[in-house]
Amino acid sequence: MTDSAQRQVVDPLDPRSALHAVEERFRANDLAGARELLQRLLPNVEHDAPLQSRVLSDLGVLEFADADPEAAGLFAARALELNPENAPALELLAQLTRERELRAEALLAEQQQARIQQYRLMSTCVRVRGEPLRRIPLMLHGMGRISFGDGVVMGWLTAPGFHTDYIYIEAAKPHAHVEIGDRTFFNNGTSLRSFGPGISVGSDCLFGWYVDVVDSDMHPMDPAQRRSGEPSHGHVRIGNNVFVGAHSQILKGVTIGDDTVIGAGSVVVKSLPAGVIAAGNPARVIRALDDLP
Repeated sequence: MTDSAQRQVVDPLDPRSALHAVEERFRANDLAGARELLQRLLPNVEHDAPLQSRVLSDLGVLEFADADPEAAGLFAARALELNPENAPALELLAQLTRERELRAEALLAEQQQARIQQYRLMSTCVRVRGEPLRRIPLMLHGMGRISFGDGVVMGWLTAPGFHTDYIYIEAAKPHAHVEIGDRTFFNNGTSLRSFGPGISVGSDCLFGWYVDVVDSDMHPMDPAQRRSGEPSHGHVRIGNNVFVGAHSQILKGVTIGDDTVIGAGSVVVKSLPAGVIAAGNPARVIRALDDLP
């Protein structure tokens, strides 16, 4: 029997047999035939959500094969509204998302590289050792030292502030030193500012977006001395593999032990031991990591 004759005997009112015929056409790479059957079948499965979802996801796959990602995305979205567990639709959505990410990265590359170079030229610190991977502009200021270990990463594409913000590191005084260990990652908008005692960050740490670390009160607490006096300072030491949540602040004189997790939005004013979860303002130990279920 010819292919055209086979198409004539398919009954779109019998969804199961029609879908079987669609699968045969997919296997035979007869995409036009598969599309024709699916379009004829679609009105007959309107009252069967799982079948309608399957038909829509198949149509989305065909649109993706025809290089029409916009139409493919619409079909995938409709399919998932009807059946959130539709595996082909989820796979198609993942492919479409990755394709858009690649397109965005390509479009941003020239613009972001220009911003990165601009902030490099505006940086004033000349005592810099090591070179991090700059995915976002990085400003390095001050007369002190700034040291980067191997594999340090600055910025993340799919986080707030990637297109508009930058990371700021300052070693203000000649004796100030900001030291960052190997493979530590800083998200967008992070700032580290040392005015003398220094900031030491261990290896393999993760910093969420808009985290602030500072080793000084900036101004004295005494109202009479606030504009002219010497503020209080204290070395900040952050251990290895520490995870600092977004919008957190780590203030002067604090030591944070290895592996500890700081909850988002926390203000750390006192030292924390290793291997705990801490959060709040001021941050307090909530539990030990060993106690997690």
